[in-house]
Amino acid sequence: MKNKESGKPTTGWSRTLAAALTLSQLAATAQTPLDVSPDVRTTLSATTPVITLNWPAVTGIAEGVTLTRTEILATGRGSAKQFSLATNATTYADTTALSGKNYEYQFSHYYRLASGTKVQRFALLNAGTELPLVENRGRVLLLVDASVATSLQAELADYADDLTLDGWVVIRRDIARMAVAPDNLTAGAGAARTAELVAAKKVVADFYNADKVNSRAVVLIGRVPVPYSGKIMPDGHTDHQGAWPADMYYADVTGTWTDSALNWTGSTARLNNTVGDGKFDQSQAPTALELEVGRIDFAGIASGGKSEVELLRQYLVRNHAYRNNLAPFNEVRREVVVDDNFGYFGGEAFARVGWNIGTAVVGRSNAKAGDWFPPVGTAPLLFGFGCGGGGYSSASGVATSDDFSSKTNRVVFNALFGSYFGDWNMNNGLLRSALGGPADSTGLASFWVNRPFWNFSGTALGGTLGSTLRTSSDRSVHRALLGDSTLRVQHRPAVSNLRTTTTTDGLLVQWNALNLGETGYHVYRTDLDTGTTIRVTGDAVSASAPDGRPTTATEFLSSGVAAGARLSFTVKPVFKETTPGGTYYDLGLGTFIEATQPGTPIEVVSAVSRRLTRSGAVDIDLDGVRTEPRALDGKLTVVIRFNQELATATASVTGSATLVSQSRTGSELTVNLANVANLQTLGLTVDNLTSATWSEAQTVTFPIRLLQGDIDQNGVVENRDITYGALISRTYRGVPTGSTRVCDLTGDGLLTAQDLVLIVNKRGTRLN
Repeated sequence: MKNKESGKPTTGWSRTLAAALTLSQLAATAQTPLDVSPDVRTTLSATTPVITLNWPAVTGIAEGVTLTRTEILATGRGSAKQFSLATNATTYADTTALSGKNYEYQFSHYYRLASGTKVQRFALLNAGTELPLVENRGRVLLLVDASVATSLQAELADYADDLTLDGWVVIRRDIARMAVAPDNLTAGAGAARTAELVAAKKVVADFYNADKVNSRAVVLIGRVPVPYSGKIMPDGHTDHQGAWPADMYYADVTGTWTDSALNWTGSTARLNNTVGDGKFDQSQAPTALELEVGRIDFAGIASGGKSEVELLRQYLVRNHAYRNNLAPFNEVRREVVVDDNFGYFGGEAFARVGWNIGTAVVGRSNAKAGDWFPPVGTAPLLFGFGCGGGGYSSASGVATSDDFSSKTNRVVFNALFGSYFGDWNMNNGLLRSALGGPADSTGLASFWVNRPFWNFSGTALGGTLGSTLRTSSDRSVHRALLGDSTLRVQHRPAVSNLRTTTTTDGLLVQWNALNLGETGYHVYRTDLDTGTTIRVTGDAVSASAPDGRPTTATEFLSSGVAAGARLSFTVKPVFKETTPGGTYYDLGLGTFIEATQPGTPIEVVSAVSRRLTRSGAVDIDLDGVRTEPRALDGKLTVVIRFNQELATATASVTGSATLVSQSRTGSELTVNLANVANLQTLGLTVDNLTSATWSEAQTVTFPIRLLQGDIDQNGVVENRDITYGALISRTYRGVPTGSTRVCDLTGDGLLTAQDLVLIVNKRGTRLN
């Protein structure tokens, strides 16, 4: 058999596995991986049973159906339960499943071929209904190769912001670049290799131990030291047996990794694994994985003439576009293309991974057989599965590293399988090349997905790519995620035009609706001085409120916060997602804005006309209706008292008057006017009103009604003003007190006949 790309004899899966079946068996059975990938579907109900599984009938069943249900928790795999069904069963109603729980179902049964051979059919899917909102995704460590950090400063900052707005708490640490190559066998190389791996692992362990409950993920960026471990050959080739790259070393924090047992000499120095060489003994991670680990690393990748740093930058920019639903990711097709170049080989039907992605993640009707290149259509595909006889930089019939370098890869998540290239730490290796390519390529993650079977079904209910490995029961050290482990198959965009306005009732936060089917919005308020964040909309997430009851409004009034508090507001849309596995609530990316909580709005407490007399200051209230009845000598002093001490204030006047001066003392503003005429209504305006706790400038305007002789202050001088003035002058002649002060029209501090004369002289005047 010839390799289609190179023309060389295939030394990969095609030749090795074809020998496992005779040509007569293949002809007689004509099986395909699709035949052993049952289309198990989920029916949901609001009442018990909340989950029912259904599948098509098939003839030739040799044994009954077995269902194994495992609860998936935030921290990993929970308890398992097994159900045995009748041979002819095509449905199962799980009466013990609960709403709000995430269950992984493994469907399995055997049937006999015409030859008598028993073949296993199985599917894996996650199912659940009304899964609650995940608001806090945990802590993520960005472990960055220090040699590329400065060049990627802006892109790394954007990446950290996107993670934060997606609910992650981001911790970043920069470490030294990997210095010891895996094929370096010189004296001292083993000790140096061990030292750099131990140093990198210590950073990861310190991160995890600082908060074991919430530490969830690690993303390796750049040439972070690559661990090697085991004596393995998962691709079945004896010339490829030995130590393989093992990023699982970073995922298993608590296990003990040793370098004291193996003494293996492989076909190349890179595969060697001997005592003290800095390569670990383990072929399986010693203990369950605590962390989700992904690697973004383009060292040694030749892609379109771009440098390693340029490829890292391109990836981070692409990642930002995906998370923010920007082109071309705003039109991702929720489909999987299955490019199968092996077919069915008895016990191993490799393309089953691709068809199971259809069953569990995108829907079987959205799983199509086809070629990777050229891609069908221009919109990105969410998943691609491809398998074929492999080399380090090729999968026969699927793609080569050169293809990924020069052609537009339309697949976002690349699931690939074949010989050799699962050993991903090679120059121009296929898996990492799938994440490079032209600027319009869309690759964000790649995986070597068989030996063992890789189950992606958890992503259908909001799980991260990294969780598909962390929650797996298989801990083979060669399993690796190339790309960002925190990515999910659904990223909703953020709201737009987030803004704040200071109002007299508090700080108003507003935004534009997305109109993408969101059920509402949640607002999170952070005190920037303390770092404390609380959700200020809806209720706590619970069984009765799995979405936290978001607000359906597009605004939120922030009140009850100390004046002057420095705040940040993050708004996230809420969606109810429906997938082949069920329903779950999800948050779109957040948008944030910073603002200062206003204090009490500035308000006028009183405004008076003040006259200084021999008995002291005499004030007449100016409430907009009452008049100032006292005789004018062209001067008027207005004193306005506010509810708080002023920082700024600017007065102006309209009408027959001239503003002479103004002064502030605490909460009082004194305005002195000259050339003031009687029988008019002045307009006094004070703007630019601010205080220490109210920075949004306010304006107040009020009228000053001037009518000499109008003792009852009703806007007209009439007989009763004369009568009342005469009575006051006779009865209270002398120094006026209390309510009689209004009759001291001359302002001399005494009640005299002259005051009455002034009233009489103005009889009949009216203020309109």
